[in-house]
Amino acid sequence: MKRCPECRRDYYDDTLLYCLEDGNALVQGSVPSPDEPATAILSVPPEVAGSLTRPTDETDMKTAILQPPATTGGSDSRRIAKPLLAVLAVLVVAGIGFGIYKFATGKQTGSAPSFESMKITKLTDTGKAGSAAISPDGKYVVHVKEDGQQSLWVRHIATGSNVQIIPPAELVYGRTTFSPDGSYIYFIRRGIGERNYVLYQVPVLGGDLKKLNPHVNSPVTFSPDGQRIAFVRTQEGERTMIIANADGTGERTLATTKGPNGFRDTGPAWSPDGKVIATGLANNDGSGSYHNIVEINVEDGSIKPIGSQKWSNVSRVAWLADGSGLITACSELGTLTNQVYQFSYPDGEGRKITNDFNVYFDLSVTADSASMVTVQEERVVNIWIAPDGTPGSLKQVTRGPNKYEGQSGLRWTPDGKIVYNLLSGISPDVWIMNGDGSNPRQLTQTRGANPVVSPDGRYIVFVRNQSIWRMDIDGGNPKQLTEKGNFPDISPDGRWVVYEIWNPGENGLWKVSIDGGEPVRLTDYSSGRAAVSPDGKSIAFSYREQENSPFKIAIIPFEGGQPTKSLEAPAGYNAVRLITSTAEGRVLRWLPDGRSLAYIVTRDGVSNIWSMPIDGGAPKQLTNFTTDQIAWFDLSRDGKPTLFSRGYTTRDVVLISGFRK
Repeated sequence: MKRCPECRRDYYDDTLLYCLEDGNALVQGSVPSPDEPATAILSVPPEVAGSLTRPTDETDMKTAILQPPATTGGSDSRRIAKPLLAVLAVLVVAGIGFGIYKFATGKQTGSAPSFESMKITKLTDTGKAGSAAISPDGKYVVHVKEDGQQSLWVRHIATGSNVQIIPPAELVYGRTTFSPDGSYIYFIRRGIGERNYVLYQVPVLGGDLKKLNPHVNSPVTFSPDGQRIAFVRTQEGERTMIIANADGTGERTLATTKGPNGFRDTGPAWSPDGKVIATGLANNDGSGSYHNIVEINVEDGSIKPIGSQKWSNVSRVAWLADGSGLITACSELGTLTNQVYQFSYPDGEGRKITNDFNVYFDLSVTADSASMVTVQEERVVNIWIAPDGTPGSLKQVTRGPNKYEGQSGLRWTPDGKIVYNLLSGISPDVWIMNGDGSNPRQLTQTRGANPVVSPDGRYIVFVRNQSIWRMDIDGGNPKQLTEKGNFPDISPDGRWVVYEIWNPGENGLWKVSIDGGEPVRLTDYSSGRAAVSPDGKSIAFSYREQENSPFKIAIIPFEGGQPTKSLEAPAGYNAVRLITSTAEGRVLRWLPDGRSLAYIVTRDGVSNIWSMPIDGGAPKQLTNFTTDQIAWFDLSRDGKPTLFSRGYTTRDVVLISGFRK
């Protein structure tokens, strides 16, 4: 643990050096109150704490470490000399450790701007914000409110007035864009279960809607003269960048990508000089899936990467007004937390603008690039147990601040311990603890997610860098089983690992021996989140018949092939909003009798576990929680849901200013 000597806030991320509140240097351990003597070697007396302000660049960092603050000499000097040397030693060690951390994690991004210059202001406080955009002059913000039904609101920043311009309805809104003159809002929305969005235009303070285009899959971006728009359209396995007139007419195809990878629908950005359109691109180089940022030449449609870094996710892109760089929210490979980055153009060198445990998605920049809005998402996920499977026995067993515990996997071991995934810092790892939450111990040091325990309790199979690995239950003897794969499950006899791949030409379920060897393909269509039946004869999984269609649950023989059964998933399946992706919402577990499947249903922001008979009978609710959402769960040997990662998500619109160097 580290603590700020000024505001006394505790931090559990050992990679942080400075307080996120006031910029003071953090110190290890506790800091005594001003009335207590500074006796511990890691304690900081108030005289020293006040001088340990955050350095603003590399030169200042060296100065802060090598030069103690000035003193008046005599007894005051001698009184603080020993504690000061201890603090300086801590700072040197922390600096060395941080340098090793930066090298080991391969970060190529520059430092974030100083906290003195950057300001983050919350514009909404409902916790239910969807997408958001700021007007070119920085006076208005449009945002979606998600409260069962969805509605569209406009906020005047200076006065704080908030006006609903489109009432709540059973519709799904995409992202929004202001017209260059700030008079109109362009937005996309679709009906529940519909595949494609429709593009509309509405006056900034409300009025009649105008339908512009019936088939749009991304927010629009405007050309510098405001006469044209560009957007992404998805159809028949292709993702196409379309250019059209500002009224939606006169379409022409600029560039097309094929297959499951291609242009992201999170939002393109037209460059200030009008020559290129930047966007996120989903890609695969044979070693796994990733996103990167690309530019598309407006004249000939050629595509070229901006920078070389690969990301887990790239959100909407925005250009700086002078064309010198771009801004987007993205997450590093193997991490779950989107942060806002600024990238120089054309080399693509990046630096973080935000650096915290929140998640940022969607963003919009003013015409002068002085301010931007983004949606800030705060997640709290902890592990809970219900020993007898009832809400009355529910007990929280972890309380780690700023950590997501069990969010990407947790399982009981045969002897009653809990193996789980924990995100602490920038990447997830696999941990194990006793069934009551005591004696937590980290098992992986270089990322690990989606852990599953072999029936004999000997092994843990997990995911590292989009490949399947095995290790002993104590974390020893790690062994890579596959080059690709996610979301594993183990057959009841402990011999096979079933997993999914989402790569072009390889989409589907696969299996591999738990000792390694040649993988065997089970399905040749998009399918995932496999669960092997208790008798080892069947595999249940979730799938979509086409993109944006509702998820279904299918069952195939363990040898693979086409589904022998296909079940309609109930409303609320895959509706978890604890994360930006939807992987966690589709967890499947077989009940011990092999006749029913258990899964998560989330309705009105609350998750419960339900079961569905595979013979087509009526679903049955197994838990009766009234708060929070479930990201992952496991069953006891008698089939009761007794282990959960539960939490909540709040989303609000924030204004960020002073972020440019």
